[in-house]
Amino acid sequence: DLRDVTQIMTKNMEDLLWRGDSLDRMNTLTDNLRHHSEKYRKDTWKLNLEFLYRKYGIPAAILLGFLLVLYLRYKLF
Repeated sequence: DLRDVTQIMTKNMEDLLWRGDSLDRMNTLTDNLRHHSEKYRKDTWKLNLEFLYRKYGIPAAILLGFLLVLYLRYKLF
């Protein structure tokens, strides 16, 4: 009887240690995933902003230049 209880308790302790190791591993993986998702979010924001500059940058600069010329033309003269 005492051996059976000892074996059961030993097995339970081993299972707990294995679960603890698994939880530590899952915690590490979760931290890595959080870090990579934050990096991905920042990179996509930068890429989207760069895309907008490339798509609308030159037309916006031309339009602002044109509006500045009109403003100066009718404000000063």
